[in-house]
Amino acid sequence: MQHDHQNIVSLTRTRLLAKNTIYNLIGQIAPLLSALIAIPVLVRHLGVERFGLLGISWIVLGYFGLFDFGMGRVMTKMIAEKLGTQQKEEIAPIIWTGLAAMLLIGLATMILFYILSPTIVRAIKIPQSLFAESYRSFFILASIIPIVMSTAGLRAILEAYQMFGNVTLIQAIHGVLFYLAPLAVLPFSPYLPSIIFVLAGVRLGIFVLYIHVCWRHVTPMQSRPAFQKILLKPMLKFGSWISVSNIIGPVMVYFDRFFISVTLSVTAVAYYITPHEVISKATMITNAVVRVLFPAFSLSIGAEPQRAALIFSRGIRLLVFLFVPITLTVILFARWGITTWLGPEFADQGAPVLQWLAIGVMINAPARVAFALIQAAGRPDITAKIHMIETPLYIILLYLSVSQFGIVGAALAWTVRMFADAVLLIMYALKLLCHVVYFFRTTILFSVCLLAFGCLILFDEHFNSLLLYILFLISLMPALWFLLIQETERRSLLAFVGRWSERV
Repeated sequence: MQHDHQNIVSLTRTRLLAKNTIYNLIGQIAPLLSALIAIPVLVRHLGVERFGLLGISWIVLGYFGLFDFGMGRVMTKMIAEKLGTQQKEEIAPIIWTGLAAMLLIGLATMILFYILSPTIVRAIKIPQSLFAESYRSFFILASIIPIVMSTAGLRAILEAYQMFGNVTLIQAIHGVLFYLAPLAVLPFSPYLPSIIFVLAGVRLGIFVLYIHVCWRHVTPMQSRPAFQKILLKPMLKFGSWISVSNIIGPVMVYFDRFFISVTLSVTAVAYYITPHEVISKATMITNAVVRVLFPAFSLSIGAEPQRAALIFSRGIRLLVFLFVPITLTVILFARWGITTWLGPEFADQGAPVLQWLAIGVMINAPARVAFALIQAAGRPDITAKIHMIETPLYIILLYLSVSQFGIVGAALAWTVRMFADAVLLIMYALKLLCHVVYFFRTTILFSVCLLAFGCLILFDEHFNSLLLYILFLISLMPALWFLLIQETERRSLLAFVGRWSERV
């Protein structure tokens, strides 16, 4: 037991988690810069309608790895648990059984997507001239789905081993090519299937790179493939609930785009999708933290619940500390930024959308920590049931909001759902923890910021953005630093930043 305790503490120590978080964050900055460069060029050369279709294709390529019956997260959890208890001989069957299951799921999804592609294309309001391109593009997307899902499994293995340096490098390469590869096609053809074909090639290359890294660094993958049918039942039982969240979650996150394309137009999708793509890049911070915390929660929640409570508290306070100034910046400078980037017409349509979505992303950040803890505790059914309850209510709210306020209404509905999601997830996560975690100061500070940010959006034309920004930072940052970050954490954080600065 003492050996297991020391092993768990070693694998969840603050310095290691912080280092892995920074690795994750670095790997997502390059795609953000690439998106800022590529999107204006793509809009100009493809036109608004084709760019809207490309945005939908990005969703498929970027997120179909989530439709894996939860096998990726199951593999991370099970491998992390075996590493924490030093049962390394049981890891190989988990890896090979999980990868085989994900490949089969990918093939089945590919066939289903082939069948549904014509229906999807007909449902989207696009010009008649783009019908043929849309059909061909969706068939190419369907073909690459097994590769997308298998890649998610390989990444899950590396994350369980906390090899975030390798994951960072691969994801950075993928993220850059994801946005810049279409630019390389434009001089030869603005034809959408050509662009999708190149993106599919990028996905295939990333898959090969993940295989190489896993084969080289993960010892169980060098062994003879060992499949155990007995593992499939617990994997699928645990993963089935995760898959409900994995399917419903992205559907609710991205359903608004498809809904706008059906009820309004593809042009409206372009005005909505652009600010959505920009602010969604802020979730790279959340992803960087949560991807590191999930293996740590899996290691500690059963054997060391007090350790899990400490990690949970630090994760939420850190994300609130980071997202409050980021959200303030986006709200005050949204109109100026979009005008400079894409012109005044885009700013008139997209700035209010960006502002409301920014609040939603800020609310979602601490909720993601609670989401990870609940699933690591072996209760993915809870997150799935919460999402199942939210889905019909969100669809009704989205319909009413879009009917009344257009794309701004879609952003409002999305943000309201993020708030409800956060409240429910955090309440249940606190219930699961054996040790009490106090969030009174964090809750009060967060609530005040939400109220202030909402007022700024409603009355933004009456304020001097730069002056307000300076005043808010002068008052907010000290409050965030001293109220959210504990004294020992401040010392550790400053020392950690100092060490990284010296290395740089």
